[in-house]
Amino acid sequence: MSFIGCDVVDFELFKLFGSSERLTYQLRTFTAIERALADTTEKFAIFWAAKESSYKLFFKCLNLNSFSPALFQCQTITAIGTEGSAEKYQLTVKYKESYCYVMCSLSRIERSISAYACLEHEMLNQVELHAFYRVTEFTYDDYFFSRKCLEEIGFSKENESMNNTYHDHPLYGYPVLSNNSSQTYSDLSVSHDGRCVLVAMLRKSNNND
Repeated sequence: MSFIGCDVVDFELFKLFGSSERLTYQLRTFTAIERALADTTEKFAIFWAAKESSYKLFFKCLNLNSFSPALFQCQTITAIGTEGSAEKYQLTVKYKESYCYVMCSLSRIERSISAYACLEHEMLNQVELHAFYRVTEFTYDDYFFSRKCLEEIGFSKENESMNNTYHDHPLYGYPVLSNNSSQTYSDLSVSHDGRCVLVAMLRKSNNND
């Protein structure tokens, strides 16, 4: 089964860091190269989303048990144009001796950044994204809001009466999608931050791992 990791950043929350907090955060989280490349707060947010989505990917592939942001190094960032109102960026991220590819979208209308990571470059074109936004910020019901978003796009939590369901991986606990009629599986990644929820899925995997 191919894997994916995703992350969403509520840019309004990201900007709330004070100047002293921001400096401490930058030194702890970003490499010297990243700090040199990030000439705006938006770039820092893009790098953060790339690191988070890469961690979620490598968590599944390498069975990681902790997140050390500085170990996930953004090696390259390339602006690749716009899609609708969103600015698109492609990044390469290195973790120790492993690499992955990340696609980021900066939406100035929704004031958010979405990112997803794949091990293979060609997999970036096989990702389906669903973004949801709400008026309120982070609340106690984020898990249920994420679940509602999944149900809205046609997936139910372990409901055998529905063809498409999602459930937790029996070994690692992360969610996967299953097709009950074909007994096939594909990976799923869900992220929420503030007002935003992002669901990323790979539709084309048909292995039974």
